[in-house]
Amino acid sequence: MKFIIKKSMIYLVIISSVLNISCANKNITSNANQPKYSLELIKEDGYAIESNAYIYDGMMRITNGKEGNEKRYGYMDILGKVAIEPIYLNTVSFSEGLAFVKVESEKGYYINKEGDVLIEKVDGESLGFGDLFRSGYAVVYSQAEINGVPDIKVINNKGEVLFSSEITEYVYSNIGNGYFEKFAPSDYKARKIVDFSEKIIYSNGASLIFPSSDGSGFYTFDYIVYGIVHDNTFNEPIFQSISKFGDNRALVVDLDGSAYLIDSEGNKKSNLSEVYPNIDKSNLNVFSNGIVALNFSDDQTSIIIDTEGLFVKDTDLNHIFSYENGIALYMENGKYGYVDEVGNIILEALYDGATNCSDGIGFVRKEEQWYRFELISLGNH
Repeated sequence: MKFIIKKSMIYLVIISSVLNISCANKNITSNANQPKYSLELIKEDGYAIESNAYIYDGMMRITNGKEGNEKRYGYMDILGKVAIEPIYLNTVSFSEGLAFVKVESEKGYYINKEGDVLIEKVDGESLGFGDLFRSGYAVVYSQAEINGVPDIKVINNKGEVLFSSEITEYVYSNIGNGYFEKFAPSDYKARKIVDFSEKIIYSNGASLIFPSSDGSGFYTFDYIVYGIVHDNTFNEPIFQSISKFGDNRALVVDLDGSAYLIDSEGNKKSNLSEVYPNIDKSNLNVFSNGIVALNFSDDQTSIIIDTEGLFVKDTDLNHIFSYENGIALYMENGKYGYVDEVGNIILEALYDGATNCSDGIGFVRKEEQWYRFELISLGNH
């Protein structure tokens, strides 16, 4: 499923006074108690946004609307304008102002949001692949290979090499906050965690997940059970499901199936399952601005709690996703909309698809047509 974008647009504004307008292609209603927002109808013009579109670093990937060998990629900005034409064989999402793109020759390079090439070669070598930048660092693979294996390097955002693999021996994976997994493909269980200077931080074979700047966070040996590492101490792995940390809090499910709210040291702040039975443990949300939405596996509607696990607000909604700057995507009966941080509906769930809402801006799809959503004010509700 995809949607098509035209450069000509119809601009619909929902205003805060009572209004009801009907015509051939619009129907706008609002009142003083409701949020004020705009919907910008994007008409087809040969560009396409994929059904799983997501806003990363203020940009979304688009295609030329073709399939197979003729499919090419570019980017749209959050204004709904094509920022970089879809001319690339493949692309990676923008992160920290840079994105890796690959051209017809299979060579790749990093570009900025204006499409300028900033990192074309590394150590004089053309690139075959480049990962997302995280905390100023990225892992890149050379286009040329020796015995079928590329040279793997860790670079900064100027394209300078911090360290490199010994050909055919080590692989690096950027896990964030200046930390990397270093391992030999023949012996993944002997992996090590190193920092941006290649100093070994941990050498016990653990993988770090969502590490903080001091190397604390979740760890695992098998991606089945998880534990907390803090102050270089590995606590017993007792969790089967985890969320990312936010506001120094995370949601976890222990091996007995109970849901807890914990801090970054692994201290249990609240036994959520005792207070809120039947929590949906299949997709745990992330804390943002001191709140998180809990969803349930039965008929109970979603609720919002704070960083101590205390009840903040009940809602009439069945599933709220993670918040981003006070706005979250929600789903009702297979349709999507947006909700504020106290559970009030901003945009009704009338849409077949939707992106995240980044800084009050998102994109929603109804059938084959997409709209650019922008929140103006929350109104009096």
